[in-house]
Amino acid sequence: MNFISVLASKAREDMHLRITLINGETIEGDVIDINNEGVLVINNDVLSGISFKMIGVWQLGLNDNNKPADPLTPKVAPIYNENEENNSCLHENLHEDLHETLHETLHEDLHDGLHEGLHETLHEDLHEDDIEVFLAGFSPRNAVLSDIEPNKHVPTPPDFLHKEGKDSDRNMWDSILSRYQNAEVNNNPENLEFLSEEMIFLGSRYPGSGVFYYNAACFKLKCCNYPDAGQLFERAFKLDKKSESLYNAAFAYLHEENKPKALVSLGIYFCIENPLSDIKMWYKFCDIVKETRDYYVFKNVLHEVSIKFCSPEEESADLLKLLLQSVVYVFKDANILQEKLIPLLRLVKNNNWDPGCEQVKLYMDLFDELTDVPGFCKINDSFDRMALFLNCEDGGRGSDFRPELNAGDGVGNGCANPENLEPPLEMYVSPAGLRVPGFMSPDNPEFAIKGSFEFTNRRSSEGPNGEGAEGSNKDEDGISLSEHYSTGLKCGHIYRTIPPGRYGFLRDGDRREYHFKYEDVLGNAGYIDSATEDNQFPVLFKSRASTLEDVATPNTAYIVFSPELLDNIIALARQFSREKDYPHAILELKTVLDYDPDNFEAGNLKERWEKLYEEKYMTNLDKNKINFEPKNEAEWRHKADLMLKLGMCEEAIDAFNHARSGMSSSLYGQGIAYLKTGSYAEAVECFKKVLVKNPLYYHASYARGLAYQRQGMYESALEDFNEVIRLRPDYQDAWKQKAFVLDQLEKFEESIEAYDMSLALVPTDWTALSRMSSVLTKQNRLSEAMECVEEALRHVPDDPDSLFAKGYIFQKEGKLDNALEWIEKSLEYNPGNVKALTKKAYILAKLGDHDAAVDAIEKAIHLNMNNPKTWYYRGVIFHYSGDYEKAVSSYLCSLELKPGVKRVISCKERAEKDLALSLKLVQEANEEKAVPLNSGPELDELVSQFNKIHSHSS
Repeated sequence: MNFISVLASKAREDMHLRITLINGETIEGDVIDINNEGVLVINNDVLSGISFKMIGVWQLGLNDNNKPADPLTPKVAPIYNENEENNSCLHENLHEDLHETLHETLHEDLHDGLHEGLHETLHEDLHEDDIEVFLAGFSPRNAVLSDIEPNKHVPTPPDFLHKEGKDSDRNMWDSILSRYQNAEVNNNPENLEFLSEEMIFLGSRYPGSGVFYYNAACFKLKCCNYPDAGQLFERAFKLDKKSESLYNAAFAYLHEENKPKALVSLGIYFCIENPLSDIKMWYKFCDIVKETRDYYVFKNVLHEVSIKFCSPEEESADLLKLLLQSVVYVFKDANILQEKLIPLLRLVKNNNWDPGCEQVKLYMDLFDELTDVPGFCKINDSFDRMALFLNCEDGGRGSDFRPELNAGDGVGNGCANPENLEPPLEMYVSPAGLRVPGFMSPDNPEFAIKGSFEFTNRRSSEGPNGEGAEGSNKDEDGISLSEHYSTGLKCGHIYRTIPPGRYGFLRDGDRREYHFKYEDVLGNAGYIDSATEDNQFPVLFKSRASTLEDVATPNTAYIVFSPELLDNIIALARQFSREKDYPHAILELKTVLDYDPDNFEAGNLKERWEKLYEEKYMTNLDKNKINFEPKNEAEWRHKADLMLKLGMCEEAIDAFNHARSGMSSSLYGQGIAYLKTGSYAEAVECFKKVLVKNPLYYHASYARGLAYQRQGMYESALEDFNEVIRLRPDYQDAWKQKAFVLDQLEKFEESIEAYDMSLALVPTDWTALSRMSSVLTKQNRLSEAMECVEEALRHVPDDPDSLFAKGYIFQKEGKLDNALEWIEKSLEYNPGNVKALTKKAYILAKLGDHDAAVDAIEKAIHLNMNNPKTWYYRGVIFHYSGDYEKAVSSYLCSLELKPGVKRVISCKERAEKDLALSLKLVQEANEEKAVPLNSGPELDELVSQFNKIHSHSS
């Protein structure tokens, strides 16, 4: 709809018109004439003629003789003669037309260039003072953390502990709560920690109830163990869906200063509770969004709040105004959106800074457009995973812990029906047997119902710029949660080669031609020198526009793979089929068909196995529900799969152990659960069993490589990543992890080659580019490193790894102030990055700020006590300050974690010499004072410490 044509058709001489021009000036008056080119209005004997080309925004209402209090909702309709044609239908459609027109007006302002004119006149009619007027009463600064109180623990035992046979557990509950009261009165944090562990142990007998973890977390809060408390509150929420758990989790994370986790907890909390119910926490939420710039969470939360809590009734006006104020507060300093906020704010100003209910709803409807900037709202995986739990159960708006929600025996999902402990979580099963959580439907499996989060297109098969590894979605630990891995290779045939020039030509299925170099062919593609039109060699490849001049074809195949990788995938699929694991077999065949849609073998097997699985092996459980009280191997296995998908890894491990399935895919899932909980040795054992049973299971080789890598067993990890690459040379993640491992082994040239290959497969993997810059920095190839990191930051300006890499380059260049600036920027986005904290501490020590350096390194140690490099740098920092004893003890800790590192041994020996020298100087000083050696307690203490340190070092 053209908003000017609406004005021309609806305006009449008995109407009042207010117009905002594209230069920001406002004109209003009664309409006296209008045609296709412009409109004449009169106001206090001032006649104005306005060309339609100059109009930015307009509002139309009745004139003063027939105008109600609100010009946008006329109450008295104009009177027409019987035979007079009423073309405008003003009394029925005016508000609807204005709503649609204002929507289109803002849309055109934002997307057709009008914002440029508006921006030029910002200082003329829209000042900072205007924004402050609108934000009056919106006071995040008044939300002091010390004024916020957490929810209390639950004193009464859940109902199922009152059942017959539960006396001992109920007595244990009562005992814990009684001792808790004593410990609280006596301010005994050690007892509180112990009682928390007891409560967790009791809860392990009732894995479907979250109240035990909630109470354990409350105990942790009392002794200021905020990290553990936050995790336990999250676990309680996943089981019971109570908003109190999220509130307390946010409280814990705020005290821990872990803003990313606090943001997620608060975001989900306000998807359950009305922001007006806890305005201080809402202010905290807005502040964190503003600081972290995590607009994805903000956008989803506002969408959810507006759907759940905003209604046409007047009582919603306060909430709607709060939401609009929140938008202005969060985005007013965001340069990328300042221009887009101007027309919205101008409309509010023209309404005397008092947005009515309907107007605010209009503005909130346009919020998606305000944030529709490429790359602006970056996906927050932690928020999305937590949001899944909101959709796993109908109803469930957070409230007090209600006894009836814990009915049954506590092993369900907090379901109120003791006879059926399954949650109302329907599971849709695709033809391949993939189970999808129940808020998605077979007809529309990618879109949540109204009132739930819109996750449409939040995970496409492409990266941020159109390329990526399909199905390689990872959790926050970088572990792949999907076994469908595709990097968009094309299928083609080499039909001609030029052996002297070491290049050739190939053709794809659409008969497009590409040139390639021999060195870009990986694997055994056959004796390609003999390729002709009649003797073509099949290959897989990735292509791009050629950068060469005077070439026969405009495109080049820059990576060419042997079709052996398809044979390997089909062989793995056949192995799955022998185990009757048809869902995983079909999944592998889908990858083959992604690359080669005409592959006869894969297509035939897929059709046959899908039919066989549907007829003989798909159980009723597959088709309907997950049973949360499993009775057989299949039910336990399916529960384990769901727990793993929902991130409840300990529950998944328990279910896998009950299942005792011999299927390689179940052993793989159990290994992934161990890997995600940090139980690396157990994970390795699971993956070993998988690979004995199914040696071609390259996903298991990759996961075992990650487990080895996280234990510092880099040689073993390298072997696994090489095996993955042998079977699937297109596996981009394996190349990237191989590059990382080679970096740790100080094989820098090989690491760079692996990163090059990783980036060739997925050129938009800015993390890989950033990591490669760090390797280049270690080789003192600083200009190349800076080029890489600048390119990464151009695409992802707030990536903490890239920001750190830039700081590292400046440090190597000796520009310590610049280095500190960029590393601190990195920590703004990832405050818990131990590597960045350690580097910050080192730079501060070099700059002479010892106290700040110690604070930073101690924080890094607190976050990870088992990092040998952090202990090494702690030693360096104390060495710089002359505290040789602490330096030596830090070096010893580093060597205990990673023995034999020459650099650390050398520093330790130097610190020991410096300590010995300082002790000698103290002794000489005492001798000069004629103080007997056996009468100086301070000297005796120093000598004792020196002997103790040397006994440790020997």
